[in-house]
Amino acid sequence: MEVTLRKAQGLLNKLTIENFEKLSEKILNIGFDNQEIIDAIVSLIYEKALDQSTFAPMYAKLCDFLLNRLPSVQLWMNKAHKFNEFRRGIVKSCQQEFESQQKWAITDQSLQAERAEKRRNIENLTSEERQRIADEDYEIAKIKRRSLGNIKFIGELYMTPNKVIAINIIRRCIEGLMWPSKGEPDEEELESLCKLITTVGKALEYESSTVSKNDSTSVKSMNEYMQGLKQISKRQGLSSRVEFMILDVIDL
Repeated sequence: MEVTLRKAQGLLNKLTIENFEKLSEKILNIGFDNQEIIDAIVSLIYEKALDQSTFAPMYAKLCDFLLNRLPSVQLWMNKAHKFNEFRRGIVKSCQQEFESQQKWAITDQSLQAERAEKRRNIENLTSEERQRIADEDYEIAKIKRRSLGNIKFIGELYMTPNKVIAINIIRRCIEGLMWPSKGEPDEEELESLCKLITTVGKALEYESSTVSKNDSTSVKSMNEYMQGLKQISKRQGLSSRVEFMILDVIDL
């Protein structure tokens, strides 16, 4: 297994838009010989997508390719499972990260006042205390980048031909960011929300228009999202950057 994973990591490190067709075939034939290897390679791809969020569309394309082609090489697996184990792994990774970020945001909210107080009195702090604040800021920034990367990847997975991520998960993410359990969304959540709707908005609207005329749930949801954004854009204390980002989404 270690040899297989090293090969997979090496191929992922070399993967580019230009050599995608060639290397994706090599990844496909690397040896998805058991569930453990599937899960491990899913983890490698997922971490790559978050670490290199600029290339999220490429990694989403790779997931879509593997989802479509893996059944032909997974001869050891029951036919009923061939089409869903890879998807299950990717979806689980995205969902767990999203839920973890939601929990972290609740905890972080309770600590913001304490951190702000420390910064106001930073001149009175020791060098060790200042370093701890700098380390905390670095970790927080890293968590927020990862959160944004996860949302971007989720959006790109939904946009793939095989819809690696389903529309119900997209809706849950949108609603979790717009109406979080902790109360008002913070600016990082709003930035993630805007990026997600920008990525999936047109496709989401199209899918909404194809539902039965007797079931307008999807259409109503899209309207509610836009109304929710309009209300948020009027919120006091919102930075100009995020306000304009929201207005751009509303104007899409």
